[in-house]
Amino acid sequence: MKTHLILGWALVLVLCAGLSSVSAVPIGGNNTARDYLIRENQLTRWCGGVYVRFRDRDVTESGRFYPFVMESRKIMAYVGVDPVRWLTVYATAGDHRIELNDSSDDRNFAFGGGVRFNLMDHDILDPTLFEDKIRLTAGCQYTVTDAEYAGEDITIGEFYASLFVSVVNDVVGNKFYHPDSVALYAGPICSDLDSDELDEQENIGFAVGVEVFGSRNVSFDVGLEYIDSTQGKAGLHVRF
Repeated sequence: MKTHLILGWALVLVLCAGLSSVSAVPIGGNNTARDYLIRENQLTRWCGGVYVRFRDRDVTESGRFYPFVMESRKIMAYVGVDPVRWLTVYATAGDHRIELNDSSDDRNFAFGGGVRFNLMDHDILDPTLFEDKIRLTAGCQYTVTDAEYAGEDITIGEFYASLFVSVVNDVVGNKFYHPDSVALYAGPICSDLDSDELDEQENIGFAVGVEVFGSRNVSFDVGLEYIDSTQGKAGLHVRF
């Protein structure tokens, strides 16, 4: 137990140093402890789902200091694969609506990809009644889309990363009436814009949320993120 905890905290420190305080990438958690770096067993290879994210960002035109609001509304789908039991690689694409400086909505196609690391799964009270577990996950994603600003077409990329600690409770009772388990998660997020025309005002924030597993391989999560303001996100995730 001590060895696992020491290794887990060492991984936290390494990731914090390497990702500079890194949000929820769209991949939902796997409900089996066997798919984490520290645990061993069979892996579930394929996953997919949809997610939505609503966010208002304070941005400035490059070289200027007067900020304005960029409203972002994403509805995205993704599909991923686990090359090893503790790593998921995925591609994502969908609709991205951007409104810049009170302009009309500019609806565009967005696409990108990312990775998610399952780092630690540690039993807290198992095998008692509550069967609590603590999990550590990290991920990063890059997406790109086009938008219109000042009468010109511009390209906006986003690097998005997260480091989450989750507390998972395996629900007891008849699974027909109860979810399989419920996870509460929280952690730092980072969102950097990649654009020649726009710069973000803030790029470090925090997120909290809950993920409900209807079964071992199907989950729904909803949460809140804060960077410039409080925004919402939600996703439906399936592992095949």
